[in-house]
Amino acid sequence: MPIGKLEGVRFSLNGGNRVVEIATDEVVNLFPGVAIYASDIAANEFGIWSLASVGNRGEIKYSSFTQPKHILQARNGCVWNPKMKMTQVGGKLILSPYTVNGEICPDAFWDGAFERIFGTGLEIRNLYGTPDGKAVMDLIMTKIFLAIHNGVYDAMYYGDHPLIASSDTNGYYTAGADEWADYMDQMDVSEGGGVLTQLDGLRDAGEAHLAGAIVGGDISDDEYVGGTNNITYYFDQLYKIATNDLKTVKDSNPGDFVILAHPAEFAAYEDYLTATYNTIPANYQYFLTGSEGVLSPNVLMYKGSPVVRMQGWKRFDTITGYNVHRLCAVARGVMGAAYDVANLPSAGAGEIGMRIDQRFGGGEGHMGKVYMMTDFKLGTEILDHNLVSMYTVVDTP
Repeated sequence: MPIGKLEGVRFSLNGGNRVVEIATDEVVNLFPGVAIYASDIAANEFGIWSLASVGNRGEIKYSSFTQPKHILQARNGCVWNPKMKMTQVGGKLILSPYTVNGEICPDAFWDGAFERIFGTGLEIRNLYGTPDGKAVMDLIMTKIFLAIHNGVYDAMYYGDHPLIASSDTNGYYTAGADEWADYMDQMDVSEGGGVLTQLDGLRDAGEAHLAGAIVGGDISDDEYVGGTNNITYYFDQLYKIATNDLKTVKDSNPGDFVILAHPAEFAAYEDYLTATYNTIPANYQYFLTGSEGVLSPNVLMYKGSPVVRMQGWKRFDTITGYNVHRLCAVARGVMGAAYDVANLPSAGAGEIGMRIDQRFGGGEGHMGKVYMMTDFKLGTEILDHNLVSMYTVVDTP
């Protein structure tokens, strides 16, 4: 029987337990002003991701066909000379299983200001027993769902990156022992690694279009100082080292050639624009942004291509101790992600759901504890590395 309801959240009795099923978007949207450190991949503002929900298949196969070239020929009577050479390229994206477990004991709120928002007597253990208690629990769930979002972002870009193991071996990491152990556990799940892990592996295997090297004199710790080259030099170099396929993307439509910039490199471009163009006339403003205003606080334009600040990449640097300066040029849709839930877990939406179970059975030591759990599968893949070019340098602590 129903015993309460708050913003679409349904509570019911199940034996001695109090159970609630919460959809992600119903909880997250209660507090839309909460700040997060990672951008929302599910929003996919510039279309750099190809996202797919694949149910319980566990994997997804992807393929494409190469573009035929030079197929015209002289008319030659009845001689048959087929020239439409096409090949199929593709691969398989394997999903990795993730789980989330958590618990809250009522005594975390006792002997302080929060205790008075809960009930009296036995109800002091019922975290959902009052409207204020429900509101506090909703805030806590918002934080948890944002933590899931941030974890998904980290895994999709840097999952299973070798610098994590290196940081552990050398003691470079900056987090405390418990947080570092949790981070390593989270980042060791992905099958094949995150997309930047894959690109770095291809770079190390000798792919020239991914092996651009930012000059060491141009960076200092976590800053781009430009001791040798202006930041726009590297923007131009991303095109010069690109494959012909990616150059064609840029030449055909510069807006489909998206430059992803580490925050240090993005800040350097902001400084360059400020120093170079103290007063920007309307015509140059239009050329710079492609519109009459600024696209976004985290987006600028360079020669018709978006330059996007990848703020979430800084998180990897902060916790591992390395400073990985990086610029990537990508064609829209070249990064693939598949998942078994309805939508990708994200900052403001997503339907992974979560089961929350409040138990009162004292004999088992529950005593009003709230247990939380969810499961989902996720996988990432660079769908065609020929549609990416990259410049990097790693500053070692």
